[in-house]
Amino acid sequence: MSTSNIAAAAVASQQSQLQLAMQTAMLKAGHSQDIALVEMIAESAETAAKLTASAPPGTGTRLDIRV
Repeated sequence: MSTSNIAAAAVASQQSQLQLAMQTAMLKAGHSQDIALVEMIAESAETAAKLTASAPPGTGTRLDIRV
């Protein structure tokens, strides 16, 4: 192998490593955003459940319909 072939192979290897590192970073960032979104939805659902869990004071908890 000539020196230029070795250099070309080294450059190609470095480019592959850089591309893989960038893809990994992008996947991690996307995963972090997904986790943040899931946590936000879960928090919103918990808050809604707390607000609607009990009837407001002074209101009944049953519906009495007589025809």
